[in-house]
Amino acid sequence: MKYRRYGNTLVVRVDIGERLMESLTEVCKKENAMLGSISGLGAVSHVTYGYLDTIIKKEKSGDMEITALIGSVTRLDGQPNFHLHITLADSEQHAWGGHLFEAEVSVTAEVFITLLDGDPINRVFSPEAGINLMDL
Repeated sequence: MKYRRYGNTLVVRVDIGERLMESLTEVCKKENAMLGSISGLGAVSHVTYGYLDTIIKKEKSGDMEITALIGSVTRLDGQPNFHLHITLADSEQHAWGGHLFEAEVSVTAEVFITLLDGDPINRVFSPEAGINLMDL
């Protein structure tokens, strides 16, 4: 993984065989990223995705294009916390997506993290929703 900072934007390239979420976590720890929006694209060979944060998880392997990666980085227990959604397509242009848990890059992933000024936003568990929500 390689990255550069341009003002308030981190431009990240994740390389073949690297894990996307691990790479983003590493960058956000190095840059002390507390709050931001994320977008990206690329290609993966294996992905774990699903519905909500833990309710349904699916795994898929094979050549897949990331047609859209979008979400946020906030904080949970002092660590970077990502809420990312991904849309993927196979070679026949069948598309599917959901909440991203992890992905292994097959060619490259290009991710832009736009950092926001201000106090960090932490996440707290909501018994009503059953997930960690932004504490605004």
